[in-house]
Amino acid sequence: MVLAADAPALESLETLLAWYGVLGNEWEAFYRNLFGEKFPFAPRKVARRITDGEELRFGDTRAVAVVAPATRPGTCASISQTTGSCSSATTT
Repeated sequence: MVLAADAPALESLETLLAWYGVLGNEWEAFYRNLFGEKFPFAPRKVARRITDGEELRFGDTRAVAVVAPATRPGTCASISQTTGSCSSATTT
């Protein structure tokens, strides 16, 4: 699961580079190497796109997805309606 707005950058290196503002400029080769070799980027097929405020169910646990922009695509938070706790996760 990933936030719908973040899915394109997880599915395409070109989109990820564009989001970082390096596609087509002098930094593109550096970031292609960084994402390709140092932190191997593998395009992912997003199985489920979630939206801000969507209720998620995990067995008896219910949570609400919350858009939580961070430093990279793929970060979101959830608030458990069962326990009231908050957690965040990054898929990249």
